[in-house]
Amino acid sequence: NNLYDVAAISDTEAWAVGDNGTVLHHESGAWNLYTHPNLPADVDFRSIVVNAADDIMIVGERCLIMHWDGSDWISLKTDELASMEIHCAYENPFTGYMLFGGDRGKIYEYDTVSFAPHVTGTNSDIYTITQDLGGDLWAGGHGGLLMTNDGMGWSEVTTGDTEDVRDIEFLASGDIWTAGGCDDGSCVSWSVLHYTGSSWVKYGESGS
Repeated sequence: NNLYDVAAISDTEAWAVGDNGTVLHHESGAWNLYTHPNLPADVDFRSIVVNAADDIMIVGERCLIMHWDGSDWISLKTDELASMEIHCAYENPFTGYMLFGGDRGKIYEYDTVSFAPHVTGTNSDIYTITQDLGGDLWAGGHGGLLMTNDGMGWSEVTTGDTEDVRDIEFLASGDIWTAGGCDDGSCVSWSVLHYTGSSWVKYGESGS
């Protein structure tokens, strides 16, 4: 099965999730398939956030949001997100709130009690959410979508690239990297962008 996300809880323990309800758990030097009666086996998982041994979040298709509290997996699915395919989850370290990104430009913030929608201004699927070294939020998605939020709302960042953004990393202030690409069934390509502080440089490869 395809795997879409991995998260480490320590130097020796990690989790990974993917298609068809796949959950892998790494401990004692080996990866093993993890199953639980409350985790569906027919839903594709897309992202996992591990905060502690008793605080794990798995999200995926059909608005799947499952939370491990140390004793059981509990569904956080709500009617507000009923039609949303969730592609990514991220915990804001400053607020402790969870952010969920999904199809058609949807981002929801969860404060442990309720879900609140963000106004993103885009209809493109969102594949990743993260935060830079200064605390600003960033999101990437379909068709080269790249957005940032400094606390005053989301705004798009123009890179000149149209390939999907799947990951965003920050080496220093103003030193930004994105990774992604596209797969439309006939053409597969990868794309890496680097912002040097003044312009975006693309490294990429495409082929059929």
